[in-house]
Amino acid sequence: MSSFLQGLAELIPAVGDWARRAWCHRQRQRLVGVNATVLWVPPDKVPWALWGAEHRFFDADWAGRLLYLRSR
Repeated sequence: MSSFLQGLAELIPAVGDWARRAWCHRQRQRLVGVNATVLWVPPDKVPWALWGAEHRFFDADWAGRLLYLRSR
């Protein structure tokens, strides 16, 4: 996501919600492919990934201190 959208998301909460949903939707699409069984989550996206797991976009699990996503 561009820094412009990240800044806008901080200023307007509704844009932040849209951005988080869009990110979760993209990750779910990436998990559907044959090549991706899990996706590792960058540290700055962990809160979004946990939110996405709570809202059933995908499953999230921990490997030590690293979070990864799995398809539902």
